[in-house]
Amino acid sequence: DWLMRWGMTENSLVVWQKIRETGKPDPEIGLQYANFLLGQKLVAESMSVWQEYLSLDGMTNAGFENEITQRGFDWRHWSDENGNWTIERVNQGAYEGKYALRISFAGRQNISFQNVYQIVPVIPLQRLRLSYAWKSDGITTDQGPFIEIIGYEKKGLSQSGPMITGTHKWHEEFIEFRPPAGCRAVLVRVRRRPSHRFDSKIKGSFWLDNFHLEILDSGKKQVLSDKFL
Repeated sequence: DWLMRWGMTENSLVVWQKIRETGKPDPEIGLQYANFLLGQKLVAESMSVWQEYLSLDGMTNAGFENEITQRGFDWRHWSDENGNWTIERVNQGAYEGKYALRISFAGRQNISFQNVYQIVPVIPLQRLRLSYAWKSDGITTDQGPFIEIIGYEKKGLSQSGPMITGTHKWHEEFIEFRPPAGCRAVLVRVRRRPSHRFDSKIKGSFWLDNFHLEILDSGKKQVLSDKFL
């Protein structure tokens, strides 16, 4: 692996600078390196590579129009080998564009779920608003899924949207938050807490689409971009 051959992170940053001086690297190499830096908790350095070489900023793949890479600042998710839930991009009935993300529960278990997330760079102490759209079909139990925002490797932030239950048409939701001092990135994730009621096995499907992150401190809407670096 080329990253392993580079050795320590500081050495890899020097080598990467040399590559940049000779021209734009292959996008796949940029993706691998951004993912490597993020794994080392170097958020700003990783996002710099992610933006410059992959032409992405703010929330990545916010409308699920592209295949999910599971790396860097893209969405990450994992399935359940026992089939308690499924996660997939679907190309019908989206809120905007052609695709949305559908998450379905099989109704077999009272599960604790936090299996879809994205790491999002932010500016500490800056007031932000996350917007997103959702719809649902037959989500059961008193504990439905919801969107949660927490600090990435930094405590002091926990904001969430309303639980998604029952059957609803597309609906737009908003969550305002302010990252604490020292918080350079947040996790935007889907979560479901276990129910304590007798009828606790969650079943049904819901869809997510059209995520946006806006800066509110400036007095007008502004989509978050590379200005946080």
